[in-house]
Amino acid sequence: MKVDEARVWSRPAEPPPLYGAAVSPESAATAATWADGLITVNQPLDVLREVLARYDGRGPRLLQIHVSWADADDEALAIARDQAAANTLPPPLPWDLKTPAHVDAATESVSDEDLREAVLVSADLGQHAAWLAERIDLGFDAVYVHHVGKDQVPFIDAFAAKVLPELR
Repeated sequence: MKVDEARVWSRPAEPPPLYGAAVSPESAATAATWADGLITVNQPLDVLREVLARYDGRGPRLLQIHVSWADADDEALAIARDQAAANTLPPPLPWDLKTPAHVDAATESVSDEDLREAVLVSADLGQHAAWLAERIDLGFDAVYVHHVGKDQVPFIDAFAAKVLPELR
């Protein structure tokens, strides 16, 4: 895309913060050299600890977590399979899949275990609260929870009633 004669007519009095997106300890260390904060995604706890240790920078440390919740475990797992199986694919494969058919082909043999590593899957709201508390206790300042399902209202209602009170 090429833009000719573009101009920002007004700037904020204070520049907005720039957050470094880091997945590996190495990228976290790089972000620490320039970022006003860190954002990362859920991974095994030992990796998250190392990411936080290597990000020795200023500002908030934020975590995004993918979850799948439903009234039954098998339903929560089916939601994760339908909506988040591509989260199990190793880089750079997901970036190179051009069509939904390519994604479907690449994810048709994804195991339940692989899904559960990529998405926190459970019908047990207490388990979700425990998983979130465990990650908050690592030292994150905020956790952003992404329910991978299409129907967000039951998730929001359930987490508001049962999970958030456990974390306060």
